[in-house]
Amino acid sequence: MKHKVVLSLLFFTLLYSVLTQFYGLGELPIVQWDESRLAVNAAEMYQSHEYLVTTYEHQPDLYNTKPPLMIWLQVLSIKCFGLTEWAIRFPSALAGLFTIWLVGLIVFRKTQSVLSTCLAMLILTSSDGLIQLHGSMTGDYDALLVFFLLAALFQCLRYLENGKSTNLLAFIFFVAASIMTKSAAAILFFPVYAFCFFYISGFKKIKFLMAASLLALLPFLIFIAYREKLAPGYLNAMWQNDFGGRFANGKDGHEGPWYYYIEHLFTFRFNWFIWCLVPAIVWAFIKQNKTIILYSVTIFIYLLFISIAQTKLEWYDIPLLPLIAIVISLTCFDVLTVNKSRAVQWSVYLLIAVCLSHSLYQKMMFTSQRKGLRLSMDLYTISEKIRLYNARPNVLYYYSGPYDAWNYFYTLVNPLVKRVDYPAIQVNDRMVIVPSFTDSIQKQYTYLTLDSNYYDQTIRITGIKNR
Repeated sequence: MKHKVVLSLLFFTLLYSVLTQFYGLGELPIVQWDESRLAVNAAEMYQSHEYLVTTYEHQPDLYNTKPPLMIWLQVLSIKCFGLTEWAIRFPSALAGLFTIWLVGLIVFRKTQSVLSTCLAMLILTSSDGLIQLHGSMTGDYDALLVFFLLAALFQCLRYLENGKSTNLLAFIFFVAASIMTKSAAAILFFPVYAFCFFYISGFKKIKFLMAASLLALLPFLIFIAYREKLAPGYLNAMWQNDFGGRFANGKDGHEGPWYYYIEHLFTFRFNWFIWCLVPAIVWAFIKQNKTIILYSVTIFIYLLFISIAQTKLEWYDIPLLPLIAIVISLTCFDVLTVNKSRAVQWSVYLLIAVCLSHSLYQKMMFTSQRKGLRLSMDLYTISEKIRLYNARPNVLYYYSGPYDAWNYFYTLVNPLVKRVDYPAIQVNDRMVIVPSFTDSIQKQYTYLTLDSNYYDQTIRITGIKNR
């Protein structure tokens, strides 16, 4: 009977992680800024069949200069599922799900406890930072990055435990994949690997770490050299966007105090379990639990480096989330195993029950009703109109300003909508505009309003002024 209950709990946990990750994946329009940039890169690559140089407006993209592994996976997804929001987000969602399951595997290997395994997966699934905007529910880099980083760390520790070359090769593969996903952010994890090698083996295997690091960097170095040859200027743009410029200066005004990530973890990026982290780390050092100490120090190292960097964005902390879930679940198991006091054990069970019930409820409300979604849908009325437009004749989308990728993406999806700016607009053109552009249109054109609401208008140009 007990065996069936445990298996039922495992089944529920796995099912919960799948449903939470994939429910409504294609529901939201492509999100402003990063996701829309990747979506345009992937859509243009899919349509052009040019797979080495990412483009924006069919020109080499020197703003989004990350390596193209994520874009390649999105193109593959588009080939399988069509040019949709779901396809753009599928690689990220799959990476998020694999991260949750890998956390469970790591905990199970250390505890041989299905209950602890389920706890770790539920803690991570119900956290507010992983299955979230700019996490695994949108087509951004970060969910794929965190999976590769965690997989690399897992294989690193297995190699240090057993010395098997297969684990070392797997470590090299996942490090290389993480670099080809998000270059500088992946390299920022190198001090974590160095600590693990030193903590477990001293200096005996440092030469293997150095060789593995060089081999993992090789695909990235080959790619950037070839990309520079195909589209000169890439190396300088990549350095400014992803390395020196971003680390030394707050890029695009994204700055914050040194405690930026600590404050966010404790306020909205995790869940109530975050308050167990400090006691868990203290417990690990008091009891000299080397496994928990190792994961605790990796949290500190990565937190230190992202806090030193001058550019601060809330999703930079995503690699910390699975590590926190591992530390808390391992500590709960250790306390319940080591301490035989019934009062202490029941106190831990009560703490887990309270934190888990609150976290699961909050995540359920977010998943089912998008409660707490920090997204202003007012920005996406044009996107929605372009996405749903299926009338005849063709309609034009008027854009003005330096950036509109979240709307531009839908002109690549929907051939009935064309993207134009002055002076390409002609008499009898049907156009979709936002009210803020009305004054500009009125200065140069006369038009007839076909339909209008608070957020957008569909018009037909009837005349041209002053031209």
